[in-house]
Amino acid sequence: MQRAKSRDYYDVWRLLAEKTSAFDHVLARQVLMAKCRHKGLTVSGPDDFLVPERLAEARRYWERDLHEQVAGLQEFATVVTDLRPLLANFLA
Repeated sequence: MQRAKSRDYYDVWRLLAEKTSAFDHVLARQVLMAKCRHKGLTVSGPDDFLVPERLAEARRYWERDLHEQVAGLQEFATVVTDLRPLLANFLA
């Protein structure tokens, strides 16, 4: 919520989209909410994570930061489009 690192968007997308059976959503949601409370942040939905200014910054560095680390890197726009409903489900 506070930084715009392309790898953060990628990691969250992978965890929520592809690693669902090995990922404890309940525990992750509890940890996220505890961290947000500690930092004085509120979470009302996916828009809290998909802030246009942060997305623009992450988009600028998407290829540069990830292309050598990730084979078959998805397009940034695809990941962001996928993230909205994934985050909504995760936060519900």
